[in-house]
Amino acid sequence: MQFTNSVVIDRPVSEVFAFVSNFENMPRWNYFVVETTNESAADQGVATTYRQQRKTDAQRYVVTEYEADRRVAVRTVPPSADLEMRFSFESAGSSTRLTDEWQLHTGLPG
Repeated sequence: MQFTNSVVIDRPVSEVFAFVSNFENMPRWNYFVVETTNESAADQGVATTYRQQRKTDAQRYVVTEYEADRRVAVRTVPPSADLEMRFSFESAGSSTRLTDEWQLHTGLPG
């Protein structure tokens, strides 16, 4: 199961990337997330691990891709369902086009 969403944000790419790629900000833009904590070193990048408390459960995920001002991706850690979230950032004049792709690996065909 997957979906893709795209939105234009009236801010420069560097600001949007800095905000979104710091997953401790996730509760500010995802209503279902109550709190997110960086479990790794203070730096952000590939292999950074986060724990988040959602309204109904908790999960952990790790950064799998990180290219400043271009893209960041995370993947949940078992025992959570296998979910990948990928965020891409493109300049749209003085704004930023943010595209997020979510893919839930269910093991089912299709």
